[in-house]
Amino acid sequence: MEDIKKELDKIAEEFNRQELKELTDIRRSVRKLIKKVFKPFADEHGFKFHKPTLLLREYKDTLHIISFELSTADFTCRIAILPLYVPEDTISLSFGNRISRFKVMLREWWDYKQTEQENEQSLMQIKELLERNALPWFEEAGSPEGIVSFIESGKADDPSIALRCPRFIKDLYLGFSYLYLNKYDQAGRLLQAVADSFKGDTRQWAINTRELAENMCTLAKERPEEVSIKLQEFIKQTKENLKLKSYR
Repeated sequence: MEDIKKELDKIAEEFNRQELKELTDIRRSVRKLIKKVFKPFADEHGFKFHKPTLLLREYKDTLHIISFELSTADFTCRIAILPLYVPEDTISLSFGNRISRFKVMLREWWDYKQTEQENEQSLMQIKELLERNALPWFEEAGSPEGIVSFIESGKADDPSIALRCPRFIKDLYLGFSYLYLNKYDQAGRLLQAVADSFKGDTRQWAINTRELAENMCTLAKERPEEVSIKLQEFIKQTKENLKLKSYR
């Protein structure tokens, strides 16, 4: 019986290994298909491939992001907007959502299929969702003026648009966009509220956020003529941190 059990375990292990290899091969295939399907889309709409699964477009110091996520068994696509004048060292997807849950309610992930044609059909479905829902949103909210209008209107609180986006990020983006647009009084009040919300919080990222908000609030009140200079420094540093080329 022990020999039979060992043999069955060996067969199961070999099956799992083969299944994993097949899924890995399919994932590689889908990764290549993304470039094939979305290269014409990117050329038409001004996006560039930053990585094989990441498309970026820059407009008015704001980054429009299309990011594909490939797991071991399935894949999906996220969209986001990132103001470059807010200091950042990673490509944050917080201000956005999965395209399958952006103004629609579909299954969040697409399963890998056995044939290239089937996987290409799934990617074409994602492309259609991007054209129908993401591109108009980038046009609406993907600029300093757009961010202000989008957040002020309350649309950013719609969970179907900005999934689980923390309140402080919305306020930070809004406050910095006010600064960008020379609305210093509005920026000061909002950034002070952001700073106050993190008082006593000893987490390093919270301390950094509080200090950033306080410093920009003080600058806006005492030396508003220096705000635009500081924002340009942030833009330059953020681009360097994210290793961005020109995505205009």
